Amino acid sequence: MSLSPVLAIVVQGQELPASRSVSPQQYINLGDRYFTDGQYDQAIAKYSEALNLNPFLAEVYNNRGNAYKQLNQSDRALADYNEAIRLDQFFVAAHTNRALLYMLQQNYTGALADYDEAITINRNYAPAYLGRGNVYATQRQYDQALEDYSQALRLDRNLVVAYNNRGLIYQNRQNYDRAIIDFTQVIRLNPNSSTAYENRGIAHANLGQYAEAVVDFTEVIRINPQSAVAYYNRGFSYFQINNFLTAIEDFNQAIALNPDYVQAYNNRALAYKNRRDYVKAIEDFNRAIALSPDLAEAYGNRGVTYSLIGEAEEAILDLETAADLFLTQGNNNNHQRVREIIASLGQ
Repeated sequence: MSLSPVLAIVVQGQELPASRSVSPQQYINLGDRYFTDGQYDQAIAKYSEALNLNPFLAEVYNNRGNAYKQLNQSDRALADYNEAIRLDQFFVAAHTNRALLYMLQQNYTGALADYDEAITINRNYAPAYLGRGNVYATQRQYDQALEDYSQALRLDRNLVVAYNNRGLIYQNRQNYDRAIIDFTQVIRLNPNSSTAYENRGIAHANLGQYAEAVVDFTEVIRINPQSAVAYYNRGFSYFQINNFLTAIEDFNQAIALNPDYVQAYNNRALAYKNRRDYVKAIEDFNRAIALSPDLAEAYGNRGVTYSLIGEAEEAILDLETAADLFLTQGNNNNHQRVREIIASLGQ
């Protein structure tokens, strides 16, 4: 029995026949497909062909500007957004896109003006409030940023970025309960957001909720197993609940992923110290100091460890160094604490 040959038919679905009957919309549709596929050069070519047929299409200038922006061709993107707005001064998306471009160029005055204009045109356009909130946050005008993020969320309850950014401001203001609420919303909408789990874990840790923090940092590790920071954060949380052995295991992993992780060495040393493994503790403090010679905490911690094994001379030398560094760095509280430790040792 012989097999019949199979005829392969190649369909050129992304091209149009050369014909004067081709409409701008057909080129626009092709451009949109290319843009969606991430083929920005081809998208630009098709949008340009549409504009050759009709140079008064504001939406096409806007779309081509978006493609140029994706290719980091900022000048061309700006020119297209300008033309889109010239053709249609009430084009909200063009104002918003130009504002975002201004943000990338750190032209915050221009960005703010465009977001203001977009909101004037359409007070129910959530992306404009989100964008303006980002401008305010960048300029550390956090009250205004919170107002805009909240308004964006009133208009669109599924705006993930607004929850995240508002949560970060709450976190920065040490309003950890509200930060947790917002990061939880991010996770609800995007269950694989390692950043949201990390941020929520940090908020839990700052509230002393270390068991909850461990759960969140474990999720970060599940999503991103190469995150040295996640292992460090989870190790720190285990340390805080006196689970020193598990903390050491996490610090080991953090160091394996980032051999220059100074704080991981310092905190692993503290875990060893609390387990009375003073030799390993001193070895880790040595590594931390070698990597960061101005790390006052490491000198102080090593000094205390030396005192525990009766090495008084080395202890005083380290503690004096720590006290001097804290004073130089403007940390008067820790400077005073170290001086008190030195005094308690009879020096």
